Amino acid sequence: MALQFKDINTDIFQDVSALLIPKTLSEYKVLKNNQIVDNYNIRLLNGFSSNATGNLYIFGYGQSDQMKFMQLIIDVFNGNVVFPIYVPALDNTLVVHNLEQYQQLIKDISAFAWSAQTKLHELQGEVNACNSIEEIDAIDCSISAFDYNPDQIPSNSDSKSLLDLVGVQKTELEILQKKYDTLQGAVDFIVMYY
Repeated sequence: MALQFKDINTDIFQDVSALLIPKTLSEYKVLKNNQIVDNYNIRLLNGFSSNATGNLYIFGYGQSDQMKFMQLIIDVFNGNVVFPIYVPALDNTLVVHNLEQYQQLIKDISAFAWSAQTKLHELQGEVNACNSIEEIDAIDCSISAFDYNPDQIPSNSDSKSLLDLVGVQKTELEILQKKYDTLQGAVDFIVMYY
């Protein structure tokens, strides 16, 4: 199927498919790397599984989900959370977690994110090392290439500490909390006066 656009001056459809076909090895690498990033992002949006509570749930891991998880981690660290807590699953089910279950959820997040990001960098490295278009075409960068083993946890995440699991130090959390508070204050000010 040809990709066409309609010229508004002549009302004639023109085929532009040939303009989109990469012609050089460098262009193929860019195209494949873009496909890798797109599929990586789709995999993140599809979320990760966790059975920390004894039941299997799928949790989202898109950008807003990541921000919510980070805010919850900060709140837990600062003692602003009373367990049990409710964490929304991808289907909007509120899943109750006690402290131990929540720590397992963080481990599951860590395993998922670490695995996906590691695969992203591996695939990009493979593409960049290719010397032919055939080598690039042979690389599987489908969404399933980013699947992970939920039991696989990065070797530096073996600690039982919640903060160690996410690789965040207390000073970093305090800085993030101050930035968040400052931003929230600015938003409140704008809302109040506009």
